[in-house]
Amino acid sequence: MRYMLFGAILVANMLPVVAVHAATANGKGDSVCPDQATIEANKKLASAMFTRPVKPDEFGKATDVMDKDYIQHNPEFRRFGEINHLHGREEFNALMPMMMAADGPFAPPPPDAPKGNPLYKVMGDCDMVIVLQQRYLPDPQYKGKYYEAFWFDAWRVKDGKLMEHWDAAEIPTKLPEFLLKPLAELPKKQAAPAPDKKAN
Repeated sequence: MRYMLFGAILVANMLPVVAVHAATANGKGDSVCPDQATIEANKKLASAMFTRPVKPDEFGKATDVMDKDYIQHNPEFRRFGEINHLHGREEFNALMPMMMAADGPFAPPPPDAPKGNPLYKVMGDCDMVIVLQQRYLPDPQYKGKYYEAFWFDAWRVKDGKLMEHWDAAEIPTKLPEFLLKPLAELPKKQAAPAPDKKAN
């Protein structure tokens, strides 16, 4: 599987390190820790990113919580942006529908998969928020079964907006179509519908 597995202990240990990095970003050291109420608001802001859009044309709503100068560190998004001359919120809006298509990496799980928790643990420290997600992936050794895995997303928050994003993504060895052709040459894909809640 292309996703790296992260345990809660690893992410918990990483959080203070990431926070220090953010506090000294660009060598300016201009980041300050807000009060606890603001930290809780930042956690809710990041958690809102995991509300799945009902319709493909609603993807733009996700960018409402992003700063106009949103910085993306996910290498797949960045490479896609380079190919298509997009960045930040623009590349997010263009790529997410393909990522969430039925054959994409963010497609909804099969109906028989155990229900994961996209907000398994939400941790905030100063201007940083890390969201640990619980997923169940098809087991390559035991057909028809699933195994528990974890993924994380980290954001730096500034003035009530998501300013900067990190995760564990890598550019896969087998390049997806969206990294081989510019957007204008790709077939249009819509996000796959969310699974029926009754199935979970």
